[in-house]
Amino acid sequence: MKKRRNIMGAFYGAIHVKSEYKGEIKEALKKINESTKARFYISPVIDGWVGVYPDNHGQDEIIAEKLTAEIKNEIIQLIVHDDDVFIYTFHKNGKLIDRYNSNPDYFGEASEEEKKHAKGNPVVFSGLFSSDQINSIEELLDPDNVKNTVFTTELLAAFSDIFGLPNTMTSYEYLDNGETGDVREWDEFEKIG
Repeated sequence: MKKRRNIMGAFYGAIHVKSEYKGEIKEALKKINESTKARFYISPVIDGWVGVYPDNHGQDEIIAEKLTAEIKNEIIQLIVHDDDVFIYTFHKNGKLIDRYNSNPDYFGEASEEEKKHAKGNPVVFSGLFSSDQINSIEELLDPDNVKNTVFTTELLAAFSDIFGLPNTMTSYEYLDNGETGDVREWDEFEKIG
């Protein structure tokens, strides 16, 4: 994928926690805020997911690591960086289970080992999503498909649609600036920090 210059793309970042109750997630975020000073928006439960929107456009993968250390739910972090890179991480039972990066050399040359660990393995979502959904994600992340994708927001949108993850096309800063027109259940979001 070619890196575009002098064009500012989208910066999206959110963490989605599988849960029917947001209380423990909210408490974990307060604890993370105390230790890191990171700020968040947290959504209500929507379709079985609680959305967490960390500041700095949700680009920091350490926040998902800290959250998964506090709660053991399934956690999917989705990141689009400048519309050039799409990243997901999947955590379960307090551990990083899978990671995908559409352009691992974007931030500097990645080692072969780093590239190997950034390919993603959607099969890890078994039990959480249907086999049809997982097959669709595998097709979406096929290297030939990704190579032909101009803006990685397209990957984020398709990934979110396939898995039914709500409110992925936003970030803390967009929410804080009032860009909430397409955000489901915005009136029930809470701010932490």
